[in-house]
Amino acid sequence: MKLTRKKKIVLGIILAGYAATWILAPPKVRAYLEADALARHERARVHEKEQKEEFVKHGLITESEYESNIHPNGPSSGLDWSIPVAPCVLLAHDYYVIGPLWGAGHLSLYFYYGSNVIRIGKLRTWIS
Repeated sequence: MKLTRKKKIVLGIILAGYAATWILAPPKVRAYLEADALARHERARVHEKEQKEEFVKHGLITESEYESNIHPNGPSSGLDWSIPVAPCVLLAHDYYVIGPLWGAGHLSLYFYYGSNVIRIGKLRTWIS
């Protein structure tokens, strides 16, 4: 099979798309996961503060009895592995952990468009 000039150019563009996705998308996914985990942690922190105030206000507990369900030093998130399944499309296993019993892992599909990523879909693989 002889490759014409046009086919070589198309093949080169496709291979460049795969390479760019493989090299450039994972750092963007990590940044996306970190921002998402920080936002979840902040919402949980605000909710816990309101809940603690209500419990203390109604005399259900004292301030010293309240135990937090979130990590005091912030959340953790990460990308276990990733594989480009098409140019600009990344299949990855990722996770976030907000507290000792508050986290989840997902098999996710991301669309990478140069400056950012969008999660197209996810399938939960574990939850705590």
